[in-house]
Amino acid sequence: MNVRMTIVLAVLCAAVAGYLYWVPAPASDTAAVDAPKITITNTDSKAVFAVKVSKNDGSAVQVARKTDGWQIVAPKQLSGDNIVIGPAVAAVAHLSATSVITPTSSDLSGYGLVPPQFTVVTLDKDQKPIDTLMIGTRNPSGGARYVQHMGDAKVYLVNDGSLDTIEGWFTTLPIEPTPLPDVKTPAPKAP
Repeated sequence: MNVRMTIVLAVLCAAVAGYLYWVPAPASDTAAVDAPKITITNTDSKAVFAVKVSKNDGSAVQVARKTDGWQIVAPKQLSGDNIVIGPAVAAVAHLSATSVITPTSSDLSGYGLVPPQFTVVTLDKDQKPIDTLMIGTRNPSGGARYVQHMGDAKVYLVNDGSLDTIEGWFTTLPIEPTPLPDVKTPAPKAP
């Protein structure tokens, strides 16, 4: 091979490498598209004054808004953890799905909705139901849950961790954390 040809090819390779390194890549004409959100519930969270969560075995947890924050009213009266309860209630008041399933049969047991794993009822200030949601099992990939809105034949696929938070209330009530004692650090003693 010719030395002159080798030098020319090396210079061309260096020029192409320099071009690729210093010239920015062209912007893509296709922007990332987020999956459309499908609204299941659309309630102002300030209109929700209580949430009742129940299982078919008769166990229930109910939280209610008080002037100083959220309180647990069932299974027993306790101060609630506003940091846990508030966001979960807000998420359920304005719940969105990633997809809608129109079942071809009235048998919803395949979605864990007959009976549901648990039911979430939001209540207004007069303790009248605003929305009722039946929460089913997780989908096969485990990333979302099947949800049905009372009175709606559709089944929604919901990827929202707030449903897991609410289900966790059956095992660990969202009680207000115990405040840490106010410890005064003594001043160092002079030698």
